Amino acid sequence: KVGPRSLRVRLSEREERAWLVAKEYPREVEAGEEALEVDPQHEGGELLLAEGYQRVCNHGKAEALLEKAAKEHPRSAKAEVALGQLEIEMERYDKAIEVLTRAVALAPKDETARDDLAAAYQAKGDAAAALEQIDAALALNAGDPLAHFLQAEIFADENKNEDALREVRAVLAAQPDNPKARKLAGKVLVRTPQCADAVEMLEPLGDAEPVDSEALFLLQRAYECAGNKEKA
Repeated sequence: KVGPRSLRVRLSEREERAWLVAKEYPREVEAGEEALEVDPQHEGGELLLAEGYQRVCNHGKAEALLEKAAKEHPRSAKAEVALGQLEIEMERYDKAIEVLTRAVALAPKDETARDDLAAAYQAKGDAAAALEQIDAALALNAGDPLAHFLQAEIFADENKNEDALREVRAVLAAQPDNPKARKLAGKVLVRTPQCADAVEMLEPLGDAEPVDSEALFLLQRAYECAGNKEKA
């Protein structure tokens, strides 16, 4: 499943390993620590430092820092949103829902908080609650790609193929190279079956670096669907 961080730019695994081998923290840690030296309750510094801890997989420190920031800044939803994202990453969905519900109460027009709460509900298996948050996010921004993607996944799981394709195409209209959206679209097109369209959707992923094994498997199925035995 796609998580709320899936559309964000992350450091490459190679960069993270290089920092760990050299016993260095990412730049976020250094910058966050410098900000907190000047102001120990600097919200931006706390969020930056927590992000740095997450990048080096120190989730315990990240969680403690975000909980501290949320208490220090009770009128801001930023720390709650970041904490909710961390809880989703750790697959603690009940805690994520609790935290992100607070974030939405603090900032009902925060699109990211709505998206993340929808993702937490979806990951827990509560599609109805997820769709409620998706509707709210799309009311704030009709082009919200993550909301459309989450909705496409829910429709695909329910075998509502045309609805799923409509939503995933909305993602691709904004992000034509999004691999997760292409794979979901390809999966539904094979199922429908719309074989030639599935091949066209998945072929750009065939030469991806690093190798995307899921994309290659789906592309093989698309070739088989289209009767192309040489490429299957």
